[in-house]
Amino acid sequence: LLRSMAQKTARAGGLHAERCNIEGQVDGVVLLTGATGFLGGVLLFELLVRAEELGISKIVVLIRKKDGVSAEQRLQELMNKGMYDEVRDKFQGLVVALEGDAASMNFGWSEMLPWMQKEPLRLVLHCAADWTLGQPLQEAALSLVSASLQAAKFGAAWGA
Repeated sequence: LLRSMAQKTARAGGLHAERCNIEGQVDGVVLLTGATGFLGGVLLFELLVRAEELGISKIVVLIRKKDGVSAEQRLQELMNKGMYDEVRDKFQGLVVALEGDAASMNFGWSEMLPWMQKEPLRLVLHCAADWTLGQPLQEAALSLVSASLQAAKFGAAWGA
């Protein structure tokens, strides 16, 4: 579905942003990790811009609780960023938070959660990463690999 990350250039909020060349139809829900980061944020913007064209019915973003701030509060902070000005209405209508931590076993849940949306999960886009500088390389690699495997596991369990 994601064929290239830099084929078109779009003008968005006064900044030049590389556009993702997304092909095909989603026809359902997208689960996105890392939406509060740079890459995930750009991808979220692109998904919102092209939601109707791609048949996206909902975008569920996995967001961890951070420094006492809930996933829902962090989602509101994300929505209020200037980069989403031109898609804010779509953001409010399509994006929902799912609290969890991609770096924790089972996203930090005590048990596997059932899929909570009416629409089917069709696509998992995993962009979460731990950017802790000074972290031992082996620990960083384990964190990134295990988070990727977990995203694939939950996507498969939820029908993507």
